[in-house]
Amino acid sequence: MVLKFLTVHSLAQNSSLAAQDICAQLRHHADQAPSLLLLYFTQAHEGAILRDALKRQFPTTRLLGCSSCGGVMTEMGHHARDGYGLAVAALYDEKGAFGVAGASGDGVDVRQLLRRAMSDCGRPGELPQLILFHASPGKEEGLLAGIEAELGASVPVVGGSAADSSVSGDWQLCWDEAVAQDGIGLAVLYPDCQLAFQFHSGYVPAEFSGEITTCNGREVLTIDHQPAAEVYARWCGREQPWPVGAILRETTLTPLARQVGALDGIPYYKLSHPEAVTEQGGLRLFTDVVQGERLLLMYSSQEGLLQRSLNA
Repeated sequence: MVLKFLTVHSLAQNSSLAAQDICAQLRHHADQAPSLLLLYFTQAHEGAILRDALKRQFPTTRLLGCSSCGGVMTEMGHHARDGYGLAVAALYDEKGAFGVAGASGDGVDVRQLLRRAMSDCGRPGELPQLILFHASPGKEEGLLAGIEAELGASVPVVGGSAADSSVSGDWQLCWDEAVAQDGIGLAVLYPDCQLAFQFHSGYVPAEFSGEITTCNGREVLTIDHQPAAEVYARWCGREQPWPVGAILRETTLTPLARQVGALDGIPYYKLSHPEAVTEQGGLRLFTDVVQGERLLLMYSSQEGLLQRSLNA
C-alpha cells in the first residue's frame, strides 16, 4: 500500500508553455496517469489554459487547483520569476479513489458538493480519509461548517483560500469541469494507505491580547473599546496606525489569533490575518469573528516560517 507523491514546477512565462513543461516532466517521471493533480499558479497565469492543457494530457485524472500569491512552493523551495510560477502535485494510487467537485457563484451548497465528489469516485456515503478544499475569500467558514454538518468532525480538512498578488479579487479556482473567480472546489481522498497528519502554523503568541468589543462579520471595529487599528498598531510597536487600505503584506509576520482549544495542555490557535484598515478605524480580517472573543497578537520571522516549512 503505497501512495506515490510527486511535485514538479515550471517558471515559463506563458501559460501554454508552462503547462507543456509540466506535462513533459510528469511523463518523464511516471508512465501512468496521475490519480489526482493539484495545481497551483500565480496570478499572471491563465487558469483556464493550464486546466485545459492538463486535462487534454490526462483526461481520466481528477484535477483541483487555485491561484497563489507571490509564487509557488514545493519541497525544492520557492518558485517565481517575473510574476510567473506554476507547481503541480501529482498523486499516483491505482487502488485508491479520488473525487472532485466544484461550483461557482454565491450560495454554493457545500453538502451537495461533497456528495458529488464522493459519487465522482464511486464512494457515495463513505467517509474519506481527507478533504482538500479551495475557495474564494469569504466562503471558508461556511464551507467548513457545511463539511462538519455533512460528515461530522472526524475527517481532516486541509486547504485554503485562492489568492492574488494584491488582494484585488483577481484570484482563480479550477477543477475538472471549470475555472471560476468566485466559488468553491474540493476533493475527497480515499487512498489505499493510511494517512498521518501534522500541523503547526509557525507562529507563537506575543504578550498582547484584547477583547473584541465591536465587530461586523470580518471587521473588528474596537478592541477593549478602542479603535482596533490603533490597538493593533501599538501591539506591533508602531508609533502611528497604518493608513486606510490594504496591510496584508506589512502584517504577514504578526497575525491575530484566537485560542480554540488545547492539546495535551498546550493551547492551539486559529489565525486571523489582517487584510486592511477600514474607514472606521477597524481591521478587516480573513476570518469571521464574534463580539466577546479574545484576540492575541502572534509573531514569527521569515527565517522561522521557512524553517517550519522545511521541517514539515
